Amino acid sequence: MNTYRKKPSVYEASVWRWNLFFVLILTGLNQVLAQDLCDKAQRPANSVEGGFTVNVTRGCAPLTVRVTNTKTAATSVKYFYEYTANANIATGGLDQTSYTYTKPGKYRILQAGSLSGTGMLFCQEIEVFDTPLVDFTPQACAGRVVIVDFKLTDETRKYDKIRISWGDGTPFQDLTIAEVATQTRIPHTYTSNGNYSVTVLGLYNGINCGGSSTKQVTVGATASVSQPVVTALTARDDKTILLQYQFTGSAPIELHQKDAGGNFVATGQNSTASSGTFTISTDARKEQCFRLVTKDVCGNAIASEDICSIVTTAVAEKKQNSLSWNTYSGSGTFLRYRIFRNGGAAPITNIAARATGAYIDTDNIDCNTQYCYTVVAEINNPAAPGGRTSITSAPTCVTGLGTGDIPGDVRSTLVSVEDNYPRLVMTGPAVGTTPQYSFAIGRADSPNGPFRALNTIQNTNVFRDETAQPSKQSYCYQVTYQNNCGLKSNPSAPVCTVWLTSKTATAIDWTADSPFFPQNVAFYTVEFIDSLGRQARQQMNVGGNTHFEPDLDDPRLQAVRFRIIANSANGSVSYSNFFELRQNARIFAPDVFTPNGDGQNEEFKVVGKYWKKFSLTIFNRWGEPIFTTTEAGRGWNGMINGQLAEPGNYIYRVEIEDNTGVQSVKRGSFLLMR
Repeated sequence: MNTYRKKPSVYEASVWRWNLFFVLILTGLNQVLAQDLCDKAQRPANSVEGGFTVNVTRGCAPLTVRVTNTKTAATSVKYFYEYTANANIATGGLDQTSYTYTKPGKYRILQAGSLSGTGMLFCQEIEVFDTPLVDFTPQACAGRVVIVDFKLTDETRKYDKIRISWGDGTPFQDLTIAEVATQTRIPHTYTSNGNYSVTVLGLYNGINCGGSSTKQVTVGATASVSQPVVTALTARDDKTILLQYQFTGSAPIELHQKDAGGNFVATGQNSTASSGTFTISTDARKEQCFRLVTKDVCGNAIASEDICSIVTTAVAEKKQNSLSWNTYSGSGTFLRYRIFRNGGAAPITNIAARATGAYIDTDNIDCNTQYCYTVVAEINNPAAPGGRTSITSAPTCVTGLGTGDIPGDVRSTLVSVEDNYPRLVMTGPAVGTTPQYSFAIGRADSPNGPFRALNTIQNTNVFRDETAQPSKQSYCYQVTYQNNCGLKSNPSAPVCTVWLTSKTATAIDWTADSPFFPQNVAFYTVEFIDSLGRQARQQMNVGGNTHFEPDLDDPRLQAVRFRIIANSANGSVSYSNFFELRQNARIFAPDVFTPNGDGQNEEFKVVGKYWKKFSLTIFNRWGEPIFTTTEAGRGWNGMINGQLAEPGNYIYRVEIEDNTGVQSVKRGSFLLMR
């Protein structure tokens, strides 16, 4: 607000306006009422420079300024405290020497009066700043640390610096506005617990004023967020685990999972709910360990207990089912294992020993009856409902085995590569078979194993292994027959695919392990096909050899696909993978030729094999072409335009495209001698 001054009487105001108007007429200033009188270039030529001082030129609103006239001989002095260009100074103006600016901005004070009968003018600028409050939030965390979180606005960013008073007697902390904008979160450590007043003041450089605000914060040595609690872990199936939790804090919770190196890493899943369930897609067939992590505003991590899953397997045996599981490896005080069968409400047994990981169920196991088991580990956890955390395995099911004949050995197996995949054909045992049966198939990289379970097929004796790549290696298979009571035969003798490859660039080789049982390989047949389709399929009996060298001089056989056929004594056959042996095109050019009429070496001729397109160009020593042909077998006779070419060195360039479409170029030089 303007500084109080006694309001002039009507008479006094009229007199002043008349005097000022009279002065303006006398001085000629009335001719420039529509110009910027703060610009000396726009003032009347007959005006003189006035003068005054002001107690302050920059400050925060509300800002009161006081002016002092330095031209003591001047008369009719008036001040226009918010002068703008083109303002009419014939009216308005104040003779008071103080004025209060209530709004931020830049203002000009214009002094107008008369000095020795001549119009007098003088101008000064005033800058008034706003005092917005800086928005901040003090947040306490462990170790008596407080973080001040700033939220700057367009208005508070106009401050030059921010001053923080922490309220504990320590010196205030000054930060430039750029530092606050980039850091936003400023820490401070208190030496004792208690309630403190944090004051934040925005300041402008050089004027030491701005808006301030104060907020309270309670400081302690312990964390400001609570520990998350895992209440249950349940493996829903082989690919999914559910993790239930509860939490009394408000900070986000992150789900962490142990990796292969034994380190807990964030999964990317998080939640702000006080309780809920994380659904985790993972390999639940292996033990998986988790923890929940939350952080206070200072970044201090607070983790839950480590919780690890249980993986259960069941094997049906005669009149009993054998269970096994990984013993619990998470943290916490172990209470017991509880084993449930077929979803029963009560466990079939309780096991108190943490190190126990097996149990045999012999209670009325019937043939062809399915039995499903889950193992539940219970961990003491006072913060969880019921005072315990439960870890439940995914159900594992088996079909019970009763009495009956144990199947005999598998009578025969054969493996052959057909349509790019190994194909197995088995003949079941002579005894112990049932209308419903299965073959369990194991696979290894050699007949000596180890064989790993690959697949189980039901009620069929043919299997196609679409996970194999028989062009890259040999695969060996072993099969076990199981009847509908779950009784199994002994594993069969292994049979292996014939793998065809090449150990050298000019021959083919293949593996010797038998693809038959009970027979062995009687002889091999090499089957080869011209890849370019110019020659019919051919076969060659190579006896017991596992190495074959084709005739590379045959120009028709640049690219040949081979396949090996293994033959048994009883007429069974097994096919290998296809393999292509490819020869590069060949180019031969002489180093010298002698076109002297003696009938020998009369032409420079390029020869080779596996061509379908040919181009020959010969150049003289200056790089000029003197002979060209696209006719294979045609050479240069040493003539240029019907004249004998000079003896000496010449250059040739041969371009070919072979029978498979590959292009190549050969360059060289030769000597012409006569």
